[in-house]
Amino acid sequence: MELHAIGHSAGSILLGHMLDLLGKSNLAFESCHLYAPACTMGFALDHYAPAIKDKVVKAVSVDVMSDYRETDDNVSKVYGKSLLYLVSRALEDVHKMPIMGMADAWGTRPFTGGKKSKDTLNKEYWHEDTLDTLKDAIGTLKKGVTVIEHDEENIDTGRGLIKIAHGSFDNDAKVVTRTLKEILGKPALDYKVESLTDF
Repeated sequence: MELHAIGHSAGSILLGHMLDLLGKSNLAFESCHLYAPACTMGFALDHYAPAIKDKVVKAVSVDVMSDYRETDDNVSKVYGKSLLYLVSRALEDVHKMPIMGMADAWGTRPFTGGKKSKDTLNKEYWHEDTLDTLKDAIGTLKKGVTVIEHDEENIDTGRGLIKIAHGSFDNDAKVVTRTLKEILGKPALDYKVESLTDF
């Protein structure tokens, strides 16, 4: 039997603690797929990095929206950016906390709505008290984590297009198809992923 994990948003926190328990039980995840993880980079350093090092998880991939799409998102039409921006700017211990699911927390900004890439590891983007931990987390996690950045305006649910948003990753037929192919170790699925809406 193989164990695989998929976590969306705060699911990354649950899975981080689960990795601690797996290590104590001599079990391991073959893969862990995180969609827009809402945990801090410090949490990732404390939980995911040791699990990767000790092979408690063999492969980790992280799907994130580009910062351009994060700032174009809108939480319940009340907060004019993505949920992860709200978490980073208002719900953590410090303002501008680096969150694992934010592209800028990985150190570069390749997609900027036409602007050039720029370094984001500075206090313009993150609270200065978090920068050492952030740099340590990036250096450690980049050895075992694949980050997939999305800058498309719309995603296909299998039954039509919807605007990309923090909550859309588990509705994205392309993302879910890729995840299943990686889990199964197959170049193609026997059945097409479809109808990822209305739940």
